[in-house]
Formats: sequence, structure tokens, C-alpha cells
Amino acid sequence: MTQKDKQEMQQKREYARIMYVHGNLNQIAIAVELNVSEQTISEWKKDGKWERLKTGKTISDQEIVAQLEELLQLLIDQGKKYLEDDDPKTNPDADRIIKTTKAIAYLKKKAGPAQMYQTGIAFITWLGKENSEIARQVAPLFQAFIRSLV
Repeated sequence: MTQKDKQEMQQKREYARIMYVHGNLNQIAIAVELNVSEQTISEWKKDGKWERLKTGKTISDQEIVAQLEELLQLLIDQGKKYLEDDDPKTNPDADRIIKTTKAIAYLKKKAGPAQMYQTGIAFITWLGKENSEIARQVAPLFQAFIRSLV
């Protein structure tokens, strides 16, 4: 198997995981969608412990950003207390504040495969409520787009 084939298979595996965990698709549908055998999907599911991911609490990047923003505010408030105590020394949490700010900025910019897939599914679901005919036309195009990435 060439390096390109390995990369392609790894991408398919990642999309299969996303479809299974977040898209609520069964193994047969995923196998057909990605043009791999059902046995391959089954092996990926077992090796990657997808069932555990599916049943466990999954946390989105948006939820992580919200939690990091709360932490950042706490760190800033704590830093203010150090300054109010007339302590001219450097804020001991300055490094944590900088790292937290960078993590928030990264997560807000990041749009990985999971986010693209989740956004597409959410859009098609919304569109289906607004105009089911257009949703039926867009869904296959979205699937073709996902396949083009794999």
C-alpha cells in the first residue's frame, strides 16, 4: 500500500468515525458511503472504541471554548487581586492566561472534519424543516463533498 493509499484510508477511517459517532449512521451505510467493506468498518469501530465514544458524553469545541473562557475570566479576576494587594511582582498566572487565550483563539478558528460534518448535517436538518425539496437536493451534494475530502 502506497503512502497516498495509507493517507486516503486514514481519512476514510476518520470520516467513518465521525459519521458513526456524530452522524448516527449504521455500519452498512458508512461502508457504502466510503466505499469500504462492512468488515473494515467493524474493525475500525472495535479498534477505535467508537461505541464508547458514541455512548459517552461528547463535548464540542464550542463547549470547550465556553469552559476555557470561564477559566480565563477566573484567572484574570485572580490576577486583579494580586495587583490590588499592592504586590508589584509579576502575576503568577500570566503564563496560564496567555496559554488559555491562545487555546481559545485556536479552537475558534479550527474547522476540522468533525465540525464540517456536524455543521453540514445541522444545516441539512434545518433546511429540511424550511424546504424539504431543496434539502433532498442538497444532501447528496453534501455527501459528494465529504467523499471528495476522503
